[in-house]
Amino acid sequence: MIVVNSPLHAVLDRLVRLMERQLVGVYGSILLLDDGGTHLKHGAAPTLSQEYCRAIDGLPIGPGAGSCGTAAWLGESVIVADIASNPLWKNYRDLASRHGLKSCWSAPVLSHDGIVLGTFALYSAGVRHPEPAEINLTQIATRIAAIAIERKHAEDKIRHMAYHDMLTGLPNRILLTDRLTQAMLQTKRHNPWVSVLFVDLDNFKFVNDSLGHTAGDELLKTVARRMENCIRPTDAAVRMGGDEFVILLTDLPENTDAIAAAMHKIRAAILEPMIIRGREFHITCSIGIATYPQDGTDAETLIANADIAMYKAKEAGRDGFRFFTPELNIKAHERLALHDGIRRGIAQSEFHLLYQPQVELEFGRIFAVEALVRWNHPQLGLINPNEFIPLAEETGLIVPLGEWVLYEACKQNKRWQDAGFEPITMCVNVSARQFHDQNWTSRVMHALGETELDAKCLELELTESLVMRDVNEVIATMEELRKVGVSFAIDDFGTGYSNLSALKSLPVSRLKIDRSFLRNLVEDDDDKTITAAVISLAQKLNMKVIAEGVETHEQLTFLRENHCDEVQGHLFSEAVSSTEIGKLLQNQQSKSGLAPA
Repeated sequence: MIVVNSPLHAVLDRLVRLMERQLVGVYGSILLLDDGGTHLKHGAAPTLSQEYCRAIDGLPIGPGAGSCGTAAWLGESVIVADIASNPLWKNYRDLASRHGLKSCWSAPVLSHDGIVLGTFALYSAGVRHPEPAEINLTQIATRIAAIAIERKHAEDKIRHMAYHDMLTGLPNRILLTDRLTQAMLQTKRHNPWVSVLFVDLDNFKFVNDSLGHTAGDELLKTVARRMENCIRPTDAAVRMGGDEFVILLTDLPENTDAIAAAMHKIRAAILEPMIIRGREFHITCSIGIATYPQDGTDAETLIANADIAMYKAKEAGRDGFRFFTPELNIKAHERLALHDGIRRGIAQSEFHLLYQPQVELEFGRIFAVEALVRWNHPQLGLINPNEFIPLAEETGLIVPLGEWVLYEACKQNKRWQDAGFEPITMCVNVSARQFHDQNWTSRVMHALGETELDAKCLELELTESLVMRDVNEVIATMEELRKVGVSFAIDDFGTGYSNLSALKSLPVSRLKIDRSFLRNLVEDDDDKTITAAVISLAQKLNMKVIAEGVETHEQLTFLRENHCDEVQGHLFSEAVSSTEIGKLLQNQQSKSGLAPA
């Protein structure tokens, strides 16, 4: 069976059965040492109880780990004539008793150079020592088992060598072709994208020439580990040879966003400094991207086109990327430029805030303003928030951007108070990435402390979907801030799927009716019903209600008739500068309030 390459489990099963046929009243078991060398896993035990086999599968080796665990630990035979009284079986004697096992004789299965591969055990239903014939047969069986196991290990090693790179341990080109072909077949059935990223390290030759090939090998292994840490289990990092790698991305949505996000993560990971022989190196890379089915319908064509795109990135100055498809290339570069621009814009003060008044309906008084971030790009001019906010959210840049907004808004509110205006509330939007950041509470407290703004003058607006994501965690964070005086509002209410029992538990002061319900409020009876219901629900929960996006007198009339508390929209004022808000507050103090336009 070994010569004709029968499966290992079949060889070991036959070996145990052969032993049991020649011996009376014994049950054989072979356990195999795992790759980590710390646990024994099931190999063969054809006549032992399956329940018992499952119970000892994964048995840790060590002193006091039964006959087998101890034999593997010591590398020598362990004979236990009476399981019930032997201390080696202290943790397992009840298990053995339930299955009628009274004695166990275990021998280590050793490789040709004396390394433990597993154990061969014989169990008896009676309390006794093994006979000389039984010991002799066990010795013969362990040698046969060792041959079978070593052959399997050698086959696995050869197979691994055939499909993996010896230096980095990554899959090689042969395995890449197979994985890529399988991924493309899956794509035909389910229609997601498959992309190949061809990655070439820039100026790798400098490391080899200055520090030698051993140092170069260390760098390649470090890069390989970083790539593996950047990808999902369904993807693959492959070494093609030299300093060339391929990343296979599977099951992607039909747009460049996921590809760009993965690529940015890989580039950033490679760029992280690495210390080699006491010297710090910063390695950049050039990446070419080809996507199935647009850029090739077979594995070789797709890899070749990604390679072509990579060389285009090299020609453009290195430390960059190119899509093989021109249209995707343009879109991805625009996205990357926007991403880099956000980071630069925060550092270079390209962002500014506008403020939209929120008005009490009963008196027309401005009681709060909402801070709205705007970006004045030095080349592209004013960029719509709908273009940069989602990207900032996706890439995590919303955290530093949001922190800047929070600080700037608090600082401005304190300025108005210092100018002699009556205190108003500053409303600041909070994204999910910000709110779930582990330092979020301390960031808010720091902004209040630095600007000396009273916490009662700050309201944080959370979206309905954020609040309902993990209610208990959200409530805990909100309560922590509410204790110092910060209030909360739920923004865009009605667009998600709120758990009403959770809603009543939230420490929320206001519900904000989403502007989508007001847009067709006059003509759409459903929008009227929903808006009226939200107002009624909130007030019964002792919350104020504010409607955003109020633009017409007809909308305002409906809101008055349904006893809405507060409004916000162009009918009263668009988002304006801090100077304009100051004028409105000045006018309000000398007159009665802000009337609709």
